[in-house]
Amino acid sequence: MGGEIQRKHHVRAMFVSGMIIIAFALTVMWLKEVSDKQPVPVALKDVNTNWQKLDTDPEGDYYYKSDNPETSSPGIATAMVQLVYNEEGKKRYVEKRKQVGFKTEKYEKFNHRNVLYEINCFSKKKEICILEVYELTKEGETLDYAKAGTYKDWSEIAPGSVYDKLYTAICPEKRIN
Repeated sequence: MGGEIQRKHHVRAMFVSGMIIIAFALTVMWLKEVSDKQPVPVALKDVNTNWQKLDTDPEGDYYYKSDNPETSSPGIATAMVQLVYNEEGKKRYVEKRKQVGFKTEKYEKFNHRNVLYEINCFSKKKEICILEVYELTKEGETLDYAKAGTYKDWSEIAPGSVYDKLYTAICPEKRIN
């Protein structure tokens, strides 16, 4: 009799586990479908329009825009950085995507990446976090899009990097009193 009850509990637990897995899979599929339909704001489609040159590296040319609208935190600046890939940089980037299992469909048309950053201008450390990433063709077609969640993953800015130059360009000078 005890074995019978254990078997029923075991079957019930397997059924509940199966339903949870199915619900999770359906949720992931729905979220993927929603993210694939994310529109790209029109302002992001224009390559190099009203952008200021920031730097050049082996990947390509970096540009930025910083409208710095009111943010939720004082001392936090926002900037959109555009990396227009050169041919060699594009090849390396597409190969990296393949290696980690990301889609590369239509990436023969890949041209540039726009990343929306927040920069902490007033902390003792220079810090930056990614808010959104758009990977686009020259015509503005979205190949991939990602948006950060509510948790912000702040990283320290390396001295002399492209992001150090961005920090210098958009953050006001710190005053020593």
